[in-house]
Amino acid sequence: KIQEAMFEIITSEASYLKSLKILISVFLMAPEFSAEVSDKCVISRRDKQILFSNIGHIKDISEEFLKDLEGRWQESYYMKDICDIIYKHASQKFEPYVRYCGNQAFQDRILNILRLNTDFVDA
Repeated sequence: KIQEAMFEIITSEASYLKSLKILISVFLMAPEFSAEVSDKCVISRRDKQILFSNIGHIKDISEEFLKDLEGRWQESYYMKDICDIIYKHASQKFEPYVRYCGNQAFQDRILNILRLNTDFVDA
């Protein structure tokens, strides 16, 4: 059972990282959301910063976490423990998540306003 739980943590983090990469490549980097690369931009720089906040940093931290987890798994398919890895990342790398979650109310408000913009919705 404990092996299944540890493997679930690894697969969940891999799935989360994949979602972050999609968010960044499909939305954050979309020409419709980048005034510097497109004259068809439908969002201000300020709104983009609020919506995406520090998502790039979150992705980097997720990559590090997954790398450490997979490294432990590669050492031995029968992992004894991953608590030290979780503790290290939670205690040393958690602040960007606090910042990102702290922006949630602002993100929700901006997204609700943008949903009233047909150019944004159509993008």
